[in-house]
Amino acid sequence: MSSGMESLFEQAIEQHRAGDLASAEPSYRQILDAHPEHPEALYLLGTLLLQAGRFAESIELLERLTKSQPDSPDTWNNLGVAFKAAGQWEQATRAFEAAVRAQPEYTQALVNLGMLMAERRLFADAEKCYRRVMELTPDDVETRQRLAFVLNSQDEAEEAEAIYRDLLAANPADVEWQTGLGYALTRQERLDEAATLYEEILRAQPEFVELHNNLSYISERRGRLEEAVASAERALELRPEYADGYNNLGTAFRSQHRLDDACEAYQKALGLQPEFPLAEFNLGTTHLLAGRYGEGWAGYERRAETLPTPPRRFDKPRWGGEPLPGRTLFVVADQGFGDTFQFARFLSEVKARSQARVILECQSDVKSLLQGMTDVDVVVSDEEPTPEFDCWISLTNLPGLFDVELDTLPADVPYLVSEAEPNSATAAFVNRVPPDHLKVGLVWQGNPRQARDAMRSCSPKHFGAMAGVERVMFFSLQKGAASETGLTELQEGIPIVDLSPMLHDFSETATAMTELDLIITVDTATAHLAGALGRPVWALLCHTPDWRWHLDRDDSPWYPTMRLFRQPSWGDWGSVISEVTNALREQSQD
Repeated sequence: MSSGMESLFEQAIEQHRAGDLASAEPSYRQILDAHPEHPEALYLLGTLLLQAGRFAESIELLERLTKSQPDSPDTWNNLGVAFKAAGQWEQATRAFEAAVRAQPEYTQALVNLGMLMAERRLFADAEKCYRRVMELTPDDVETRQRLAFVLNSQDEAEEAEAIYRDLLAANPADVEWQTGLGYALTRQERLDEAATLYEEILRAQPEFVELHNNLSYISERRGRLEEAVASAERALELRPEYADGYNNLGTAFRSQHRLDDACEAYQKALGLQPEFPLAEFNLGTTHLLAGRYGEGWAGYERRAETLPTPPRRFDKPRWGGEPLPGRTLFVVADQGFGDTFQFARFLSEVKARSQARVILECQSDVKSLLQGMTDVDVVVSDEEPTPEFDCWISLTNLPGLFDVELDTLPADVPYLVSEAEPNSATAAFVNRVPPDHLKVGLVWQGNPRQARDAMRSCSPKHFGAMAGVERVMFFSLQKGAASETGLTELQEGIPIVDLSPMLHDFSETATAMTELDLIITVDTATAHLAGALGRPVWALLCHTPDWRWHLDRDDSPWYPTMRLFRQPSWGDWGSVISEVTNALREQSQD
C-alpha cells in the first residue's frame, strides 16, 4: 500500500476512534476501492457499520473477511454480534462458536455466546459458557451475575442463591443482586424470605415497580390474594403501561375466582405487548377454567413458549387436520405424564381424520402402557432417535385442532388398558386384605419440579384423619423421594402398604390400580391415569386448581369415574381430608 494510502488509513482509524463514523467510512471505502481484500480495512469498516446499526452491510463485509482469514477470532466475534443484532440467531451462534474455536480463551466471545444462549432460553448451554469464563477470569463479577441468572432459570436456584449472597457480601447495597437473591429464594419456594427481602428494598425504594410486581406474584403463591391484587395495582399506578403488571394482576384475580376480571387484565397486557406468550397462555387457560373451551385453545397452544427451554422445532409441516393417506403422521407428547394420559383420548380421532400411519412419541415411562392403544401404529420414546415422518402435531394441540368444546369432549373410558402381567408380589400384598375391606391407593405428592406443585400437593400429615375409618386398607402408589419420607409419616397414622418398589413404570402402576377399589390422589399424573383407565378415583384439589378441573363441580367432564374434592379456602387441606374421610366412611359401610 502506498504511503498516501497508509496515511489515509491512519486518518480513518483516528476518525473512527474519535467516533466520527461519517468521516471514517469514506476513507475506509477509498482504501478498499484500491485494495478490495485489505484485511484491516475490511474488518474496521465492517465494525464501523456494525456500530452504525447497518447490520446487513456489516455482515457482508465480515463474512467476506472470514473467507480470507478463517482463523480470526475478532472477525468471527463481530460477525456474531452483527448476526445477533439482525435477528439471525443460528448464524450468530455459529459465528461465536467459530471465534471460540479460533481462540479457546476468548472470553468476550464466550460471554457473547452465553448471552445469546440465554436469550434463546438454552440455559444449560449458557451456563457452560459462563462457567468457562469464570475458569479464565474468576474475578469477573458481571459474568458471575449472569451465571446466577441462568442457574435461577433452571433447577439450580440453590447455587444461584450462593452466588448472590457471595456478591452481596462484598456490596450489600446492590439492589440488582438483592433482587436476584429474592428470585432464587422464590424458585426454592422460600416465599416468606423472598417477600421480606423485597419489602426491605421497597422501604428504601418505594417506587421500584418491578418489585411491587414480584410481591404480587409471591403473595398469590402464599394465598394472600388481596395483597397480590394490591401489589399489582400499585405497580400499575406507578407504570400504567406495564404489561407484566397486568399479567400478574390477572393471575391474582384468577386465584380469587374473578375469572372475567382476570381475562380483562390479561387482555390489557396483550394490548400493551401483543407478543407476550405467558399472558396469552394465562388468558387461554382462564377461559378453559371457566369452561369456555373454544376461546381457550389458542392461548393454550402458547404453553411451550412459557417454559424455560424453547419449544421443539421440526423441518416438516405441522398437521392441520387434513387426510394423509399413505403418509406418516408424528404425534409428540410434549408435556408431562398427566397431559399425555389426558390427551391420549384424541388419538382415535387422529387416526380417523388423517388416515395415516401414526407414530406417537412419548416419555419412556409411559411407552409400554401406550403401546396397547389400537389407534397408534408405532410408539417410540423420547429417548429414541426421531423417526422419519411427513407431518407432525403436538398431542396437547389436538383438542384445539379438533375444535373441542365442553359439551363435545370425548369422555368414554377406559381408553387406556394395561396389558402388563400382574406383578405377583403386588397381587400378594393387595389380596392379603380381608374381602370386606376397601383397598385404597394413595398419592399425596406431585412432581416437585412442576411450577405450582407446592399448592397442589398435600402433606402426608393430613391423611392421619382417615385412621378412624374401619374396613379400609391403604396402599401407597407414591413414587420418587416423596415416597420414602411421606410413607414414614403416614405409617404413624394409618395402615398403609408401600407398593412403590414394585412399580417400575406406569404400566405396572396401571396394573396395580386394577387390583384396587379406589384411588385417592392429588392433582398429578396418577389422577389422569386412573381416570383414563376408568378406575374409581377421588382427586384432591387446591383452592384454584389447574384449568382442567374447573371451579364449581364435584365431577370431571374428562373422567366419568372421578370425584373432585376441593379446598374451600387457600391451603385448607384439613377440610378436604375431612370431606374425603366422611365419604370413605360411607363407602366402606356399603
